[in-house]
Amino acid sequence: MTGVLLAGALLLATLSASPSQPASCARNDLLSIQGKWKTLQSEHWGKGLPKNDVQQVGERVERLGRLFRAAYPEPKGMQAEASWDFRGSARPYPYAFTTLYKAWYCNTNVDKLMLGDETGTWAYAFVNHLNWFASLQKDFQVEGRPVFLLTPRAGELKGRTAYAGIHNERSNTGEKFSRAVLVSRPGRSPIRPVTRRAFLEAFLAHAEARERNALASYDGVALDPARKAEKQRRLQASYEHDLQPVRDRLKALSAQEGSEPAILGPGGVASTDFASEQKGGRALVFLDRQYFDPRLRPDVPQFVVVYWRWDNNVPAQNFRAEFERNIDLDAIAALLDR
Repeated sequence: MTGVLLAGALLLATLSASPSQPASCARNDLLSIQGKWKTLQSEHWGKGLPKNDVQQVGERVERLGRLFRAAYPEPKGMQAEASWDFRGSARPYPYAFTTLYKAWYCNTNVDKLMLGDETGTWAYAFVNHLNWFASLQKDFQVEGRPVFLLTPRAGELKGRTAYAGIHNERSNTGEKFSRAVLVSRPGRSPIRPVTRRAFLEAFLAHAEARERNALASYDGVALDPARKAEKQRRLQASYEHDLQPVRDRLKALSAQEGSEPAILGPGGVASTDFASEQKGGRALVFLDRQYFDPRLRPDVPQFVVVYWRWDNNVPAQNFRAEFERNIDLDAIAALLDR
């Protein structure tokens, strides 16, 4: 059995034949439709990596897959499919185990039960990378380092903090939900909070750089010198009007307040408004490179983000309830560093 195909004991055969049709499918209990698991061809983007490393990742993914399948062993009203792939060639290797769940539904136009060909119900194990757990702030750095914005806290799951994820929305295609949990070494985390002082200093530095660039943009403009100078003066006055309160705030910041985590409001890094996590604030964090142990093989999981999302239909809600009740986060933690 190779890890690349996730065959054998991990995944079952394809879903059985279409369920029998009642007189009106609208009266059918969707959860009475027994589904099974099947495998998809693995999309291992590990081309160019050592063959043994790819095999090792595949075997590690099988262990994660067994835990995911145990969390939802008998799909009800759904077809479950699984695959895995690499997410880059950095060390340690970032890779993901992915499951999707297609729901049966009643097509009232033809009064027939049908299996959906699209779904918003998925579950993932993101290994050694944050993915949707946190958003990289592409045009904003703190102390010259990349920073990430977490999604809001959303309670707990089995003693670990749960986060909202990014798939909570309502649209013309329906309502969707998501949650995420970070599984890391006991007492340690691969993310480290940015302090309020560090954030405000970075905010000020970025704004001052924009001011310099805006003023310099007039250098090549063919304008009367007096008119150009006036435009630059007004532009600088506008920037200074916005930036002086930030400078004053930094000067007045106590050591205690300055060391507190930067929990940002709805404006994110574009605003200096802080918020509380209880009111939907989002933590700004670094990825702590000191967390990673370079002595371990590159295929070894050093942290895992468990991420699941679901549609607002009966089978998907049942999946969500079973997955949250049964997923063994401690068993996932036991896979780290081994």
